[in-house]
Amino acid sequence: MVSSKVQEDFTYIKKVLRENPQGMTVTDMAKVLGRTKNTVGRYMDILYASGQVEIRCCGTAKIFSLAQRVPFATILKHTRDLMIVLDKDLRILDINEPFLSLLNKSREEVVGSNIEYLSLADLSVQELVGKLATAIREKKIPEDLYVSNETEHFFKARILETLFEDDSHGFTVILIDLTEHKRMDEQLQASEKRFRDLVNLLPQPVFEANSSGILLFANQQAYLTFGYTSEELIDQINVWSMIAPEDRERARRNIAQMLQDGQPTKEEFIALRKDGTRFPIVDHAAPIYHGGQIVGFRGIVIDLTHRKEAEEELRRERDFIDATLHVIDALVLVLDREGRIVRFNHACEVLTGYTEGEVRGQPFWDIFLIPEEADEVKKVFAALVADVTTPLQHGNYWVTKNGERKFIQWSNTILRDEEGKVTYVIGTGIDHTGYRNLEQKLLDTRNVQ
Repeated sequence: MVSSKVQEDFTYIKKVLRENPQGMTVTDMAKVLGRTKNTVGRYMDILYASGQVEIRCCGTAKIFSLAQRVPFATILKHTRDLMIVLDKDLRILDINEPFLSLLNKSREEVVGSNIEYLSLADLSVQELVGKLATAIREKKIPEDLYVSNETEHFFKARILETLFEDDSHGFTVILIDLTEHKRMDEQLQASEKRFRDLVNLLPQPVFEANSSGILLFANQQAYLTFGYTSEELIDQINVWSMIAPEDRERARRNIAQMLQDGQPTKEEFIALRKDGTRFPIVDHAAPIYHGGQIVGFRGIVIDLTHRKEAEEELRRERDFIDATLHVIDALVLVLDREGRIVRFNHACEVLTGYTEGEVRGQPFWDIFLIPEEADEVKKVFAALVADVTTPLQHGNYWVTKNGERKFIQWSNTILRDEEGKVTYVIGTGIDHTGYRNLEQKLLDTRNVQ
């Protein structure tokens, strides 16, 4: 209960401030009232809390002046928030239309009634009103409130102690409708959960970082790949620390360029696990935008360990095959489906006088065959490519670079793709020129006899 003397002081303070529109400090007001600064300070706090005075700062001093307020009735009428004004005994003094709609009552039915004793048809609204009354009596900040009548509604309540013009006290209750915000927040949370669930299913590490390279998010595979726990990985760890020292400066330059021009990047680096082990990766990174500004970057990391191992294995196999092809005495010729030379081993080079570089990619019949045998050899080759039953051995003359004729006896085989289609023809040849010449001499001798 506010004493009549205090009410007189409040009235006098407002009168003095009205006469001094430039404002006054607590010290100035204490001199005028003849009260201590502590007493006047409490008075000004109450008037400020009730919205009757305003404060502006001048250095360290606070200057108080009368508030330039919009009439309260106008606020009640035009605001979309739910508002109700109560006296100190919780009787309803005023209420706006949105709050009446919630209560499903007319103004005449509620004004002058105690809010605790309203008879409401909707039990969830009755519970909401009861929580408001309890919060006012116990001077507590009420929790977010919920109503489930025809549709769900969520509210945040603000309870303001109010000093009325007649110097009596009461309360203004404002219910801010959070329903749309709550639904949007739930939708956002559901969307984020779907995103995280999807990203955690990916077999590659996925991450987000700010413009300084500090990690903000990483999926489960990132933890497994780099050997960190979730607490360690999202704890001021910089992405550069996960790149090998010799690659860090290049990584920094690439990201700096991307943050400047907004173009995604794709680069290979050597990465570091928590235990210090190294492994090759390719990093696909793209900028993160917020409000039209680039604020960071996100990326996906692909572990190249198995690919590099496979490439190394293929390289070893290729080197072995090359070495084998080039040391054997037999002629080895690999042709594609059009008869173009793909491989041409050292024995072929010695026999013909051509290097592999000179003949690679050219149809072999355009270089080596004599005109009178070209059509027959092409028929045999076409049958091999078509996978038609045909003798796999065939002999024909080759013309060397210096014009010599060499008779080659060929044994042919084919390679197929996964669908069974012929992709390459491999010919292994033996130079039978000497035998061919001997046979011809023997034949000539018999003919003379």
